[in-house]
Amino acid sequence: MRHPTLPALIAAAGRALYGEEWGRPLAQALNVNERTIQRIAKAAREGEGYRSIGPGLMRDLAELLAARAAEIKAVERQVRAAGAALPPSPPKAEDPAG
Repeated sequence: MRHPTLPALIAAAGRALYGEEWGRPLAQALNVNERTIQRIAKAAREGEGYRSIGPGLMRDLAELLAARAAEIKAVERQVRAAGAALPPSPPKAEDPAG
């Protein structure tokens, strides 16, 4: 199995964190030049590597992902608890049309 390139991983993480317009907010969050993120995005689209990706950037990106995952997990727990506290839904009526 072929592993994704680092640019492809960064692009996937950017989309997961910020949606389709991920470049600028990811650059700001990582404190890197937006042009660098644009070059990484281009390399991701072309399936190429990018030589200027260091371990610090990947560590910072992993920390952003972990923080977002924790935030989502906390909201999920609240939603589940709120749903469990609701009274049961009434049974659905049979469809007379068949």
